[in-house]
Amino acid sequence: MALQRRQKILARILRQAREEAGLQQSELGLLIGKTQGYISKVEGGHQGVDVLLLYDIAVALRHAPQDLFARAVEAFDAHHADIVGSDT
Repeated sequence: MALQRRQKILARILRQAREEAGLQQSELGLLIGKTQGYISKVEGGHQGVDVLLLYDIAVALRHAPQDLFARAVEAFDAHHADIVGSDT
């Protein structure tokens, strides 16, 4: 799966997790030392997220980092299965 597609999937998951936590982008940004604009770029899939930032976001959203990562992996796998299944 292309990196850009995985980035968009992760962006959607992070946005959903932030919304579930009841935080605005600016509030999450303050918690992790980033601007609202930066969070917007992440959630729009225009800014990549390394493992350290993913950890900080998960903790700020009161998620176990491994659970948030597991959600992303499940979504990556589901998307990959859809692509592979459509090729047959």
